Parts: sequence; C-alpha cells; structure tokens
Amino acid sequence: MYRCLHAIRLTIVISIMKQISLPVTRTILVLLLAALLLYAHGCGSTAQKDSLKNGNTRTEPKMELPATGTVRPFMQPCVVYKTRRMYDSLVSIIVTPDKKDVQSYPAPVDMYRNGSLAYPTRLKDGYLLDNRGVSIHTAFIRLTYAEYAALERAPTVKELLAMIVDDDPITELYVCGERAAYTNIIPQLTYMIESGELARQRRLK
Repeated sequence: MYRCLHAIRLTIVISIMKQISLPVTRTILVLLLAALLLYAHGCGSTAQKDSLKNGNTRTEPKMELPATGTVRPFMQPCVVYKTRRMYDSLVSIIVTPDKKDVQSYPAPVDMYRNGSLAYPTRLKDGYLLDNRGVSIHTAFIRLTYAEYAALERAPTVKELLAMIVDDDPITELYVCGERAAYTNIIPQLTYMIESGELARQRRLK
C-alpha cells in the first residue's frame, strides 16, 4: 500500500510540473518514469503477498470420510465392487469356491430393501455399491430382481445352478468399513473413488 501511494504521488508531480511549465530535463523525466514503473511493480507484488498472507489461496475441498477399519460383528459392511459385465439387474447367489454347489441364495422377499427392489447403486467408473449381499464367490443367474421377486418360491439348488450366467463375475471387491458410519454414502464413496482412497481400503479381490 505504501509503494502504491508513492506511485500515485510521482504521477501527480510529473503532471503538475508539465502544467506549470517547470523545467523538466529529459534525464529527470526518465528517472521519474523508471521510479514509477518500479513502484507500480512493487504495488502488485505487495498485493499478491498480502493475499497469500491473509490465506486467500485456492484449496481443493476435502470430504470427511468415516473410519473404515474392521467391521464389527452383526454390522452391515459397506461393499464396493466391480464386475466384468454390467449385471446390476440380475440376481446374485453365492456358490462354493469350486463353483459346483450353491452356498446361499435369497428368498423372493429378499429382493426388497426399504420397500424397493434392492438393485446395487451405480457409482463412478463402473463401481457398484452392494445393497443386498455380494462376495468374492458371487455368481449371477439369468433372472432379474423383478422376475425373482415375483416367484412364489425360491428355485431349488439344481435349478439355480442351471440358471447361472457367470460364476466368476467379480473383478474388484472392497470392504469400506461399516455402512452405518457413512453420513452421505454416495458422495463420500464417489470422493473415495476419485481421490484414490478406495484403493487403500480392504480389498478382497
């Protein structure tokens, strides 16, 4: 601010000297102009320094994330996964590691979550948030959620094995702590994917 005032004063002095026809040699005029430029440059630098001193810098906002350590017993985990193809409308079952038997499968009423079909939630870059129950041994059958929910009874194990369209669909699967720990789960998971934080979560596949 001090230098800026000097620059203004020099400009005024030169103007007055010209108006009242005071003798101004070429050398003096050049020196005065050089001083004016120097003070003007200093003014800009001072303003920039003051801005930095006052903390007026652009910083990327960082989203607050929950603790994503061990999931406690009986607490629902937050599972984010990716599949080799988009199977988000198909029902998943759990098969044995050798893929010759069915380990677990849902009842038709299990297709719902809070009154709606429990499709996985699509996230960024092809990732999905599990809303029903997937694992590294998940397989997908040809029935959609709506078709399965309309059944009067669950298919038999033999029928389920015959319906499998992909018995090894999961390419990535992460456990990102407990689901209840998230305050705004979709934006928080999106931030984790974009920032690379997802890669630091517990990866099962």
